[in-house]
Amino acid sequence: DAGALLAALTGEPGLVEGPLRGEVAVGGPLGAGAAEQLAGTAELAIAPGRLPGVSPLGAALDELEQFRAFTQAVDRERARKSLAPYLGDRFESLRGRFEIAGGAARTDSLEVRYPGYRLELRGRILLADRSLDAKGRVVLEPALLAALARRPEDAPPSGPREIEVAKVKGTLAEPKLQIDEAGAVAFAASLAFAQRRDKWERKIDRALGKGSGGSLLDALDGILGGGGGRGGEKERR
Repeated sequence: DAGALLAALTGEPGLVEGPLRGEVAVGGPLGAGAAEQLAGTAELAIAPGRLPGVSPLGAALDELEQFRAFTQAVDRERARKSLAPYLGDRFESLRGRFEIAGGAARTDSLEVRYPGYRLELRGRILLADRSLDAKGRVVLEPALLAALARRPEDAPPSGPREIEVAKVKGTLAEPKLQIDEAGAVAFAASLAFAQRRDKWERKIDRALGKGSGGSLLDALDGILGGGGGRGGEKERR
C-alpha cells in the first residue's frame, strides 16, 4: 500500500492512497525523526490512486489567473464549469524513481497521470517535513484543451499543450505550483491558437483550396504544441 510506505518513510499517514508496485532498496530506521539516516533508491508505481485534496490542474489554473494574458483568453467561470470533470484528486497512475539520501528523496522522472492531463516533475522532497522543491510541467490532452478553449467536441483535435511550472513548493499534502509570466504568456498564446483554429482553417481553405488550412495549421500547431508562442506584454493583473 502506497500510504503505508510513505507513512513509514515520512512519519505522516494519509499522504497518498492506492495499490503500490515497485522496487524499494532503502537502508536505515523508519518513522518520524529518522529521515536523515535513510539511504537508497525507490522505483514506485501506483495505479490508480489519490492524493487527497490535491488537484494539480486546479492549482495551475489558480496561478494562471494572476496573468492578464490568460484571463483575456479564458472566461474563468465558464472554464471552471467545463473543466469540473478534470479537477478531482484521483489519478490514473503515478510513476517515479527516487534517490534517497541526506534526508531528501530526489527524482528526475516523476509522472502523475490524471484524466485529461499529466503532471511531470523533477526535484526533491524533504522527508522530515514533506516539503517540495521541484519544477516541471502540466501537459493537457486534446479533450481537456477543447473544453478549456470552448471548441466543439467534433472539431479536429489539436496537439497537447504544456503549462510550464517554474517551481513547486509547499508540501506533499498542500503543493503550491508557481507559474512565471513567460510560461503564462506562452500557454495563453497556444490556447488562443486552439480557440481560433476552426475559423482560420475555413479562411485558408477558401483562399488556397480545401485541405490547405488543415495542413498549414497542423504545422503551426506542432510549433505551439510544446507550449511555445511568442512572449507578450509583461503584466500581471
